[in-house]
Amino acid sequence: MRILSPQPLLRRQRTPLPASEGSKMYRIGTALISLALLATWSNDATAQAPDKDQYVESSDAAGLGDVAGYGRGVAFVDINSDGFDDLFVADTDDRHRTNDFGVSQMYLNQQDGTFAAVDVGISPDDLIGTWVGSFADYDRDGDPDLLILNGGYTMASSLVFYENRMSTDNRFVNVTSASGIDGSTTGLNDSSWWGAAWADYDNDGWLDVVITRINSSALLLHNEGDKTFAEAGMALGINLENMLDAKNPVWFDFDEDGDQDLYIAGMGVHVFYENRVNEGLGFTDITDPLGLNSLTGDPPTVFAAIAADFDQDGHEDLYLGRWGYQDHVLFSDGNGNLQALGPEAGLDAVTDDPSRPWGSYRGDPAENTMGLGVGDLHDDGYPDLLIGTGAPSYTGADLAYCNNGNRSFSRCMDLLVDQDDSHRQTRAHGVAFADVNRDGYTDFYWNLGGHPPYDGLSSESETRETNKFYVRDTSEGSSSAWVTLQGTTSNIEAIGSRVEVTYENNEKRYYFIHSTAGFQSQNSKELLIPLFGFDQARIEITWSKGNKSQHVITSGERHKIIEP
Repeated sequence: MRILSPQPLLRRQRTPLPASEGSKMYRIGTALISLALLATWSNDATAQAPDKDQYVESSDAAGLGDVAGYGRGVAFVDINSDGFDDLFVADTDDRHRTNDFGVSQMYLNQQDGTFAAVDVGISPDDLIGTWVGSFADYDRDGDPDLLILNGGYTMASSLVFYENRMSTDNRFVNVTSASGIDGSTTGLNDSSWWGAAWADYDNDGWLDVVITRINSSALLLHNEGDKTFAEAGMALGINLENMLDAKNPVWFDFDEDGDQDLYIAGMGVHVFYENRVNEGLGFTDITDPLGLNSLTGDPPTVFAAIAADFDQDGHEDLYLGRWGYQDHVLFSDGNGNLQALGPEAGLDAVTDDPSRPWGSYRGDPAENTMGLGVGDLHDDGYPDLLIGTGAPSYTGADLAYCNNGNRSFSRCMDLLVDQDDSHRQTRAHGVAFADVNRDGYTDFYWNLGGHPPYDGLSSESETRETNKFYVRDTSEGSSSAWVTLQGTTSNIEAIGSRVEVTYENNEKRYYFIHSTAGFQSQNSKELLIPLFGFDQARIEITWSKGNKSQHVITSGERHKIIEP
């Protein structure tokens, strides 16, 4: 174990406010990570590494194989409340082929480790150039509804909203107009929509959504509680008309004051907003005071971002995945200070030449971050990273960074075993994690694909890819519990809640409930919590509205915990 080079904390500097407006301040300082501290971060609860531990590509066996497409976002979500995660796969095909075009698809989990494509009432006309399908229970009726964003780099296309009526009609129903998610709220019907993320930013118990597009300001749609939305971003300070080439939004409570703050990734501009809505101050841009622009330079070229507690200290961190430049993970201390680590943390991707034309290939290996997702590959409670590389004109080798548990990562693509070993150079985008077959181990789906407009320039160009589904194959014994949260006074999906797990040896793990993140990836809302051979563990939930509850979870059992 080595001592990481000390890095300055990204500093939050703010003008003091009058006492009536609050007096929260952010410390400035530096951090030196000692060998003793690294030892406290070590993964003490995990057992010795198993003799066999790998991920086997199993798309054909699972009924998900042999589909070529222009993959983008992906989501694991239980749409029919049977307790098993189903799968939505976004395909951004623009129909430039006459008889051979793809379309986004919903797959139902057959509860035996396989999936079946199903028609749940989503019109193909609402799936042209699809970038993401983001699920959330907007009406608090107990099932996830679907927001579809089309466009991205493919074309100007639609924003569509479907209500889940699987329990009554076995289908989803288009409520775009009825909900106000159309031209009356967004100001236009067609745009180059990119990303979406849900959170209850004002803690009124209803899930709101922020939506990004590459050619204009983000939109913050406030849930009115009556199955309609109203645009609130401009009035609250989210109004960046120069937000060109915006990417995904990330909600997380970085200063731990009880509300969800907002980071929006972007190639030309990125922005970090502190949520001060319930103080009457809206969203405050703290990008410069926090030091983010000094870190990334101009332009920031952040292609995807995601929040997770990478060092398992109970505070959520932020990962910045960048195109052509060094990635960074920003470790939080919970007081508004972020420590940036890149190569020092083992993030050793080969960066490309930023001066080259976008999408061209200069002949050297380039490991730009394009796709991005976070999941627990070893089921040890430490979040790992999967990164897709490449560009329209060339493929690149995907990357896996395994979390060492000491604020560092190591390459671990050798964990992935492909049936077709030649298919390692891909154009990977969204990646989502779930225990789809309930064996107590994490599985993941990787959505791959090139760029329709690029192929449309030449009849000989073909950048479609076949997607991958990986199942963990290990000699390690399964010792896990499954936990799902349901809010009552908090939002029903408990997005923004924190779960602290305490084992019999007093070691801890931390989990946070999120919506869509990374490259438009949505992990299962059901937490797979390792118990490391213990029969039980204690958990404390800090619900999104701040109240706390304590519970006991048992190995091998499913727990649905409803907010008291």
